[in-house]
Amino acid sequence: MFQPLPSTRYDLNFSIFGFDVRVHPLFWVIGILLGYSAGSLERIAIWIIVLFVSILIHELGHSFMMRRFGVDSFIILYHLGGLAVPRSARRAQLTWVENILISLAGPFAVCSGRCGFGRLAVWFHTHSGGLFAIGRQHCQQHGSHHFVD
Repeated sequence: MFQPLPSTRYDLNFSIFGFDVRVHPLFWVIGILLGYSAGSLERIAIWIIVLFVSILIHELGHSFMMRRFGVDSFIILYHLGGLAVPRSARRAQLTWVENILISLAGPFAVCSGRCGFGRLAVWFHTHSGGLFAIGRQHCQQHGSHHFVD
């Protein structure tokens, strides 16, 4: 089991939907290193935003499902991705089915959020002179017909 990294004075702390979120500085460092091949600063910034939003949505999926089963949690984004960390020992009392549902909630949150995020990317593409041309082509090839033109 992964353990939360210790807090630093450089952490970004905020709350969303009642969940405390802490972003460790190594999240940004590794994100920049992974996105460096994108080339321009604009593309690296877009990569960091997409990385941040997608991992946060994934961890929110786990946290919402834990809340559904009476377990409070907080979220940490760090160099290996993210963690939804239970605050109470109640997590140990959950059934195996509840634990599986908590595990599946993260990937399902990203999949369901992909449609809305994809639509936003397509809108941005149509209003930014082609920055998201590859993303739009991918959506068209995979049968998404909900474009904002």
